[in-house]
Amino acid sequence: IGIINAGGAFEFVNHALARLLHLRPGVLMHESWTRCFADGEARRLQREVLPQVMRLGAWTGESEVQRMAGELVPVDLSTGGLICMLRDVSDRKRAEAQLRTQAIRDELTQLYNRRGFFQVATAELKRQQQRGGRAVLLYGDADRFK
Repeated sequence: IGIINAGGAFEFVNHALARLLHLRPGVLMHESWTRCFADGEARRLQREVLPQVMRLGAWTGESEVQRMAGELVPVDLSTGGLICMLRDVSDRKRAEAQLRTQAIRDELTQLYNRRGFFQVATAELKRQQQRGGRAVLLYGDADRFK
């Protein structure tokens, strides 16, 4: 949890937020909230989120904080005016990525399954079509392979 003043500087940082950023709580005091985000993400939040907070009073969504060493950490971000809550969702994002992989690859061989094959083939055919190129599709099916 962080509390930000009207000028955009931290007035309070709890231990959990400091730990998430790998900092001591006092380090962020009177620093801009943008220090916690990569430049592009800070600009996105200023452009897209701040107007909504000003209009509706709150916003909830996903973002990424940047630790001082440069590591990006996915977070759920909730803000209600000047109070901001961040929750590390790294474990959830890893699980989601693993499920996406499992949905398109055979567990034993790591080859694309039918769904994965058609996703890759469709993307490649679309890419070739956009470039004005040609593509050849070779499909083989082995009965009783396993």
